[in-house]
Amino acid sequence: HMVIDANDHIHLAYTTYTSWDETLVYMNYDGSIWTDYTVSNSAHFGPIGIAVDSNNNPHISYAVDGADQCGNGLRIASYTGTTWTYDTVASGSNRGCESSIVIDESDNIYIAYQDRSSSKLMIATDKSGSWDSYLVDTGTSPSNLYPGYMTSIALDDSGVFHIAHFDDKNDDLRYSVGTPNSGWNTEILDSSGTTGRDPSIAVDAANQPHIVF
Repeated sequence: HMVIDANDHIHLAYTTYTSWDETLVYMNYDGSIWTDYTVSNSAHFGPIGIAVDSNNNPHISYAVDGADQCGNGLRIASYTGTTWTYDTVASGSNRGCESSIVIDESDNIYIAYQDRSSSKLMIATDKSGSWDSYLVDTGTSPSNLYPGYMTSIALDDSGVFHIAHFDDKNDDLRYSVGTPNSGWNTEILDSSGTTGRDPSIAVDAANQPHIVF
């Protein structure tokens, strides 16, 4: 995953996997050279989220390595300008994977992620000063729906969040729109066969969503 900051510098993050290690790596291009840094040696292999704040410092959301398919909790790694700091966003087994992150103009952070243990798409935010998680989409049981797989999140100018995500049970593309701790509306955008994997969402100047998958 990649983001370009206000200075046109490139920030990207990815996970690598070996039989001994699952590593989270951050890379930065400052206009002339690339640098890389190992952020964590205990990251769950799979999609992660990256965004930059108003100071162009990166923040990376990722799942902690664990035996379950969705990792062992959601964490965030934040660069302060001099060092990396780490915070637990949502603890527990089989949750925190497939995250996507966005930061608002006040530097409040929002992370969409899957809680596979209870078949939920969640959104977490630190707007209150601590991390709070809210339900976005869910199935009636973990056996009939797995929303929130491969999430992509965008924030429009009116403060509304748009999340594209894949249902890993029915193989459908889903779209959820709303705000934390408020009402969310979810619809199936495409259910033709196995469709909707790896979606990416953006909103235009008229706050209309656009999704590729």
